Amino acid sequence: MADACASSIAKSPASGNAKTSTIAEGNERLHFESIIDKWITHTSTDISDSFIAMMKAATGKTGELTEAQKRMHWFEIRGDNIMTSSETGSKANWAHYLYAMNLIKGHLHKHYGATMSEQVMLITPYARHKQLYQAAFQALRDQQGWTEAELPILADVASSIGHHRNILLIDLVVSKSGSDLDGMKDDRRLPVVFTCAKMSCWVIAGDLQHA
Repeated sequence: MADACASSIAKSPASGNAKTSTIAEGNERLHFESIIDKWITHTSTDISDSFIAMMKAATGKTGELTEAQKRMHWFEIRGDNIMTSSETGSKANWAHYLYAMNLIKGHLHKHYGATMSEQVMLITPYARHKQLYQAAFQALRDQQGWTEAELPILADVASSIGHHRNILLIDLVVSKSGSDLDGMKDDRRLPVVFTCAKMSCWVIAGDLQHA
């Protein structure tokens, strides 16, 4: 891509030593590259200065951002952190889940507050991983008094289609190249998922440069 999406490398938040840093642009994720390029080209919702400031704080980006950097960010969580159900084969990833929940409870909630459900949608392709978020969201309701308006819309790939939010947070769950993306590698489906984002898309995944 001429103006590639930016990426961060992060250690698992579970270790208590989470770290994110901007790396050189141009890392190819061969399957996603052309789809992301097309989405960035066609999305046009204006991005406010306050959102850019929040995004920089969340991603570690500094300086003047390109249009691609504003529209797309890739959180690269290192390590094989997958748990697979022996009964259903559905996957979950605690490192991804914890990283996403830190974003939701921290930067995103501070920025959006009671408008979160109108602004943010979280998509994950695996039922087992979705259950982690459902339990976490219920705990926020019960223990911290969060309302539905303060929580992102939670969806899987199929149920996300036709719904749009300014911010799309995609947790791919998988953590290494060659992993089964449970339908996310379907070229007919993935472009539709990206169009759910009207303004900016954040992807949480592992090292998928050659996925």
